[in-house]
Amino acid sequence: MKEGGMDAIKLEGGSPARINAVKAIVEAGIVVVGHVGLTPEPINSVGGFIPQGKNAASAIKLVETALALHEAGCFVVILECVLPHMAVATTSALRIPTIGIELGLFAMVKCKSYLRKNTIDCLKTLIPLPL
Repeated sequence: MKEGGMDAIKLEGGSPARINAVKAIVEAGIVVVGHVGLTPEPINSVGGFIPQGKNAASAIKLVETALALHEAGCFVVILECVLPHMAVATTSALRIPTIGIELGLFAMVKCKSYLRKNTIDCLKTLIPLPL
């Protein structure tokens, strides 16, 4: 990470294996960014490019995943393509900042998805939102 000039890594989703990975990485002294909602890498596992949190089961899973990432040690959680009411609920449940991309506009900050190819650029262009 030092040689690459990185300050943090981003991990998507909240499977038990992913949560264990977050814990291990944080314990090694590396900063981790969590990512829930629409996660571009495993896109097929969430049903394609559709807003997340549309029904009760996916809404509960969204909040539980964000909480698990928080408890595992993530310092911020990205909410991508999350319905506004779910972004508010998830942000309210956490004690760490949230970043909203696309429909997650009711997070603590927002950024545009045209920067998706480089999350670091996205994190450098955060726009604070009043809650």
